[in-house]
Amino acid sequence: MAMYKLELPISIEREGNWFIAICEPFNVVSQGKSEESAVENLKEALELFLNDEDVLRQYSTKIKKFVVPKKEQYVSVEIHDWEDTAPIRSGSL
Repeated sequence: MAMYKLELPISIEREGNWFIAICEPFNVVSQGKSEESAVENLKEALELFLNDEDVLRQYSTKIKKFVVPKKEQYVSVEIHDWEDTAPIRSGSL
């Protein structure tokens, strides 16, 4: 069986002493005492959820939207003081 990498959007909220990590596209939520542990717990929950055969069938179309093409590589970078005022264009720059 082939293995695929997904890049999924998440959000993190704080509730008291806990950090809550949420992946809205699949309605999966987890928590941890730190942001890092909440994200790690969410990753584990997503892997368990998305490796279920019934879930794979039910969410097949949605999963395809988040698959990273095998021949492409990505790097995550942070930018500061940028205002999102222009529409994002797809394709080459």
